[in-house]
Amino acid sequence: MHSEIKLLADKNIYLLEHSLPPAVSLTTFNPENGLPYDTCHFDALFVRTVTQINKSTLPDPGKLKLIASSSAGIDHIDTDYLDSHNIAFAHAPGNNARSVAEYVSTALFLWASKRNKSLKEMSIGIIGAGHVGRSLITLLKNLNLNFYCYDPPRANLDKTFKSCSKEKVLSADILTFHVPLTRNWKYATEKWLNRDILKNNSFELVINTSRGGVVDENAVIDFKKRGRVNDFVFDVWENEPGFSRESAANAFIATPHIAGYSHQSKWRATCMITKNLCKLFSLPVPDFTFPYRAADAPQPQLHFTGSENLSEVLKSVHPICDYDCKLRQIIDSDLPHKRREFSKLRTEVPFRHEFSEISLPEAILKKYPALLKLGFRSDSE
Repeated sequence: MHSEIKLLADKNIYLLEHSLPPAVSLTTFNPENGLPYDTCHFDALFVRTVTQINKSTLPDPGKLKLIASSSAGIDHIDTDYLDSHNIAFAHAPGNNARSVAEYVSTALFLWASKRNKSLKEMSIGIIGAGHVGRSLITLLKNLNLNFYCYDPPRANLDKTFKSCSKEKVLSADILTFHVPLTRNWKYATEKWLNRDILKNNSFELVINTSRGGVVDENAVIDFKKRGRVNDFVFDVWENEPGFSRESAANAFIATPHIAGYSHQSKWRATCMITKNLCKLFSLPVPDFTFPYRAADAPQPQLHFTGSENLSEVLKSVHPICDYDCKLRQIIDSDLPHKRREFSKLRTEVPFRHEFSEISLPEAILKKYPALLKLGFRSDSE
């Protein structure tokens, strides 16, 4: 018989109540109001990226033994502070890798269609070969697209991986970023794409789905005006939940930090941090079968006439353009309202299904073989 474990969690962590063993007593909080005053009385705390954890936000950790974030990134967590209080930390690296790679692939196809470009004739520079970068590499290989991957830190740790040179990746037509936001070291990523690089290199398209601050937004805007950056797609922003009106207005696609949002990625993240909870407190790991009924995650209702082009098919199965539209509706708002609405969008936008969960008509798949390479299934299966 396990003693009761008291867990405090962000109310928006996906289907958390369906992942916990019986010995865990769950209390939820609204992150818009900050951490509750009695956080120190809980055994464990689950948060999302919208909640900063440091000495200022959590001056008295009390009896907390575990803090976990249902995110891949950890730049909102002061891990040194947790270490100083002997608090274990867990997160969900790689949970959203496939979802982000699908977002980037969708953006590439939509951009190529709109700008009348051939992706086959272009090169794609991937900055970062972690979970997301590797997932994107898999998709680009499936699509037979030309890419270069730059990740010296990984090359130092993994002798089976060879990073291209910085000069090589900067020769690409398209750049896409998949790195954490880091400072004060040899391979710092803060403002990686900056004015010095843009003075000497030009790009057809820049995509940032990693962290705001990896790309210098003001520099990109400036060099777009000079014709050295033709287009950019931003899902992350330098001052989230605030964001630059000028950046959003000038983006080819602008979305509210939701590239990794899917039913499957969110469920994977919830399961990953729950496993850490169970391990630390010696609890039995529950069955993590995806609770479809509880998720209220129906398949998208798709209707095709056969006259759709590839871009139109992708728009029907991926809500990237809907996300873009929603963000643009708030770009003229005043700053406090804009920040609140950005956070609200992140919380309330409907999740999508990953491509492997979506069935498409056989005729559509035959017409556009790229869809099979992206992972869609046939409805005849």
